[in-house]
Formats: sequence, structure tokens, C-alpha cells
Amino acid sequence: MLTRVGRALPQLLAGDIPTSKALGDAEYCTTIGLDSPADERAAKATFLRWIWYAVRREGLHLKGADDDFRALCGIHWLLQDA
Repeated sequence: MLTRVGRALPQLLAGDIPTSKALGDAEYCTTIGLDSPADERAAKATFLRWIWYAVRREGLHLKGADDDFRALCGIHWLLQDA
């Protein structure tokens, strides 16, 4: 789901394929190549908001995590150099 949402970001670098991996202990890392480093803030805000909605649509949750937007802030954000 994280990768699918990352592929839909308008700031995604053309031809880039986002990757996601489990880090353990209910943490995940998603790497998304962006058109420009200046897009990082907008891309992160959009990604986190879209993930929040996607989680609810799919009926998912992280065991023991609060059911609010702030719980998603535990997702690690990596900016892949273009």
C-alpha cells in the first residue's frame, strides 16, 4: 500500500518506482524519488495524508498504534537523490 500510494504522488520523479520495506517493530521505510528537493515538504504532507486515508479504506491498523494522523509520523521519510 505504501508503494502504491507513493506511485500516485504528483511530485514523483518520472520513471521512478518507489520502494517500501518493513523495518520491524511496526515501522516501515518508503523511498520515493522526487522531481526536486524543493518538493520534499509537499510530497511528504501529501503522502502522509493519502496513507492515512488508504489505511482506513483498507481497514488496516498498526497493532497498538493510535488511530489518528499523528500515528503516521512514525513512517520514515527518505528523499532519494534524483
